[in-house]
Amino acid sequence: MGRQGNCSVVVEITDYNDNAPTFTRSVYTTSIPENLPTLSFVLSVSAIDKDASSINSAVGYSILAGADDVFTIDSATGNISVLTPPDYEVKKFYSLDVQAQDQASPASARQTGVSRVEITITDVNDNTPTFGGSYFFNVAESATVGVLVGVVSASDLDDPSVDENGVVKYTLTGSNADDFSIGSSTGHIAVAQSLDYEARSSYELTAIATDGGGLTSSSSVKISVIDVNDNSPKFTQINYSVDIDENLPRGHTVVQVSAYEKDTVKQISYSLRGGQGHFNIVPNTGLVLTAIPLDYETTERYTLFVTATDNGIPSRESSVVVYVNVKDLNDNDPLFSKPEYTATVEEKLPGGQSIATISATDKDSLANGDVSYSIVDGVGKSHFAIDSLSGYVTTTTSLDRETQDTYTLTIQARDNGSPARTTTAILTVTVDDINDNTPYFPPPSYSTATLTEDTPIGTIFHRVKATDDDLGGNQKITYSLSGDDGAFQINETTGELRTARSLDRETNAKYELVVTASDGSNSATTTIYVNVIAGNCDQFASSAKTFVCTVSKLALFTTLSVVLVF
Repeated sequence: MGRQGNCSVVVEITDYNDNAPTFTRSVYTTSIPENLPTLSFVLSVSAIDKDASSINSAVGYSILAGADDVFTIDSATGNISVLTPPDYEVKKFYSLDVQAQDQASPASARQTGVSRVEITITDVNDNTPTFGGSYFFNVAESATVGVLVGVVSASDLDDPSVDENGVVKYTLTGSNADDFSIGSSTGHIAVAQSLDYEARSSYELTAIATDGGGLTSSSSVKISVIDVNDNSPKFTQINYSVDIDENLPRGHTVVQVSAYEKDTVKQISYSLRGGQGHFNIVPNTGLVLTAIPLDYETTERYTLFVTATDNGIPSRESSVVVYVNVKDLNDNDPLFSKPEYTATVEEKLPGGQSIATISATDKDSLANGDVSYSIVDGVGKSHFAIDSLSGYVTTTTSLDRETQDTYTLTIQARDNGSPARTTTAILTVTVDDINDNTPYFPPPSYSTATLTEDTPIGTIFHRVKATDDDLGGNQKITYSLSGDDGAFQINETTGELRTARSLDRETNAKYELVVTASDGSNSATTTIYVNVIAGNCDQFASSAKTFVCTVSKLALFTTLSVVLVF
């Protein structure tokens, strides 16, 4: 009989990556509103891997398809969030293929599982109803109640099939709007009351579109009531309005008008009236042309009446108004009220004296006709200023006539066009004199004269001359004499000094004469020293009784020969 024994055997089973991750659901569904902000949480997916090891059972998540750069997934948590805000009007539903992959090594051994995530985008009222533009309708005055006038339509990008956000309702407002009705859901405008062309020929109304969320928009609706006269030619527009530059050459196209005829008569001819002869029209085409260059400064706006006449018998016609608005060009220089201006101002007045007003006009309009002023040239122009808007010219400082008595300034007027146009005028400013200067004698301040005591009475022996820098009466000098003891006289106008009586050196051998020069307000003096010496006369011929006396004078005065005749 054999022997036997027992022992414990531990068998360790190593994990093999034989299980693929399995999502908790095969399909995940959710809904979110449009415009959800970036990184907003949407939902979370989850997958389980039954492998035992941490590597084989670890799961990473990714989106394989369908995200359109709108959604992203956290690879570790499986949380799906917004990458860019979704827009219901762009896309309403997203189906994402989401993958779960374990982290086995090597990567080629990794296993995956796939699930689908369905995300429905719900509409938010983020769009305003939008009209296509303004509306112009015509309706015959004979139209009965209920006749369709026209249809207005507004679109709303929100989805009306989902909620009321995209459902648009219409209303009509304005003066006498109750003459018409509007279908709240259709936008059909119809006649609600009898119309009378003679009572009212047009309506200016407003159509309002309101969506279910309360957002609104509006559009103007102009309804013209047409006078009934069977089928006259009808223009394609109610009226025409065109802007055109001035100065364009003759034959330039202004506007093309067009009319059509519902009757079997198809030939239409056009004629034009109004416009002061400045326009022509091609009869068979309706092309309006300039007949001469237009001038904005003469006429800013023309109202033309174009008539379309059919060739029926009798013919019928209709007319349309064409408004031609002439656009201003900067084609006019500023024009001064006169080419030269003069002004006077008294000297010595303080700065700020208003001396002249310069005025210029410009026939152009708006900025082209706005004129500003400046002083651009002239000696001493800094002594003056001009208000750039009013043209008022003022002094900036006190003026001195003796320094400069006349200023010739060049004034420039400049418009505000581009490029600007300028013109100039001359302003001559004369500085009026005031008596602000004292007479003065040339140096030296004194002079000397020598006379013999037998100098005859009335002998001119000296002349003084004073100068005054003022003008006119302010410059007129009067001379007077003092200290002469009655022996001398002075001519108050010429300044000539002469003896007034016989001289006697024994009585008075020396005189100190003070001559005063006065302009009426200011005065100056000079001194003349007169020495009286013994007589120095030689008798040449007693029969002739003629004597010659010599009077000696100093400096500026020549020798005076006095001939005495007895």
